[in-house]
Amino acid sequence: MQGYLVARVLSLSFPEDREALMAAGASIGHEREIAGLHFPSDARASSALGQALFARLGGNETFLREVDAARAEWRRGPRR
Repeated sequence: MQGYLVARVLSLSFPEDREALMAAGASIGHEREIAGLHFPSDARASSALGQALFARLGGNETFLREVDAARAEWRRGPRR
């Protein structure tokens, strides 16, 4: 669930990388299946839960302000 949710959140700041981020999130779930830690149904449920949590976050003004601040900080680059 974390991989799916983090991929969606990062996609807000890096929309140009959305496809790669979403693939990485899905890969995390799949690799846990391969390792025998989860069943395929766990990955499907985690994806659905991550999607639902992201939808809830999208309605949270504090979260959206934090995303905007993070996006601006990333675009500025490191301070020297």
